[in-house]
Amino acid sequence: MVFESALDFVGAYCDLEKRLVDIPPAARARGIWVRTFEAEIDKVGQLERFLRIFPSRASTLGWLPCSEAVARVAVCGALYASPSDVHAGMRRIGQVQALRFSESLLGRSLIRLLSPDPVRVLQQGAAARRQTCNYGQWDYDFSQPRRATVRHRDEYGWLESQVLGSAEGTLQAIGVNATVELTLEDAYNGVVDIRW
Repeated sequence: MVFESALDFVGAYCDLEKRLVDIPPAARARGIWVRTFEAEIDKVGQLERFLRIFPSRASTLGWLPCSEAVARVAVCGALYASPSDVHAGMRRIGQVQALRFSESLLGRSLIRLLSPDPVRVLQQGAAARRQTCNYGQWDYDFSQPRRATVRHRDEYGWLESQVLGSAEGTLQAIGVNATVELTLEDAYNGVVDIRW
């Protein structure tokens, strides 16, 4: 089974096994969420190893069980860095994911439309997430100047690495120097504090 191979590869270095149990069976994520991770694995010459665990690439617009998406991301992070540095790999690919999107035709158009305004870009990110995941919730608070707090609820991706890296990459992509800090409530809930 695919999950057994993923767990054999990276399970000792992250809580993938627990997440696979905790993720509700109805939770889904679009393939686009993991495609950029897979593309980065290809760029560092690790796609063949990835395809030994997951014999096919994710469909960009198709829905994957969230458990499979999370397992794919963990394996990508481990291949990008190493199994023992899986969180560093997921964080870096999370950053790169946002940067690569900003370089795409759609990303360049959105940034031009939204200008390098962190509030507008983060609001667009929240809207995009609602189109790519059917679980969890991100609540934004922009009540303080030059600051955004994002409360993540039931987020099955790794807040401390993959999600944090995506937030960092989003601000880097629009050329905004920001500090991004995370306060975890538990593995699936927490607050990301962004200041610029």
